[in-house]
Amino acid sequence: NIHHQCSIRHIDLSADGEVVIAMQYQGHLADDVPLVAHHRRGEAIRTLPLPEYVRSQLKQYCGSCCFDQSGRYAAVSAPRGNQVMFWDMREQQFLGTVRLKDACGLAATTVAGLFAISTGRGKTYRCSVRHGQLVTDVLSRSPFLWDNHLTRL
Repeated sequence: NIHHQCSIRHIDLSADGEVVIAMQYQGHLADDVPLVAHHRRGEAIRTLPLPEYVRSQLKQYCGSCCFDQSGRYAAVSAPRGNQVMFWDMREQQFLGTVRLKDACGLAATTVAGLFAISTGRGKTYRCSVRHGQLVTDVLSRSPFLWDNHLTRL
């Protein structure tokens, strides 16, 4: 069983009690193991759909995850794979990825479907999930190298 080499890196809880889970795997890079899952009390943990062409680029590491303000959308960052992935949790549907170098920190904003993203290279972005489309723009650049997690204040 290769799953003993999986560990949870981060979790987030939606307002209605759903959990999204970002994981890492410390085995061989070619092993096909789940890296993103979700859970609801009283149910089994289930993996989220993730195309193999995306999973294979993640270098077996997801760093952070969060739900948007509405709880409908979830984001999971993979800084070693230089991307952030998005799901429609109501439909259990993978929406796509945004490619950003060393992106890891994620936070919900006060707007449904809008996420803040930070990178270890000093940039912050916002990404909106609109009608299944991902729209990203740069919020700021700074000399600070951001850590793996963001919190909305």
